[in-house]
Amino acid sequence: MRAKLLLPSLVLISTACLKDPPTEPSTVNGTYTLRTVNGAPLPFAIPGDADQTTILQAAIVLYQGGTYAESGSRSMRTNGVVSVVPYTDAGAYQLQGTSVTLISGINSKARLAQYRAGSMTIIEAGLTAVYAK
Repeated sequence: MRAKLLLPSLVLISTACLKDPPTEPSTVNGTYTLRTVNGAPLPFAIPGDADQTTILQAAIVLYQGGTYAESGSRSMRTNGVVSVVPYTDAGAYQLQGTSVTLISGINSKARLAQYRAGSMTIIEAGLTAVYAK
């Protein structure tokens, strides 16, 4: 009788272990610096961009209490003139398991990041950006 009860319990426990463990908010807090885009280090020239945009640097800071700040800079070549354009954003983030949703306070746009071992990966507009602590 015990063997019959033990087997289903072991199956449930082993299945639960296969899923990514939930991430604690204190684990994700901190500064994440953009390291690679599409596997290449920075600076990264966005392919096919008419303005010849190059990502120079970026960082996302996740704060305790569910807020974030983002800053970075890009260079853009328009009609032969190169200019460096800084950008900033701030808003809220939501954590669910290993997913971090960044919600912009500027335009309410939501971006999904996957958190794993001190890094966040954001895939959008055909680009895979990896940020690391």
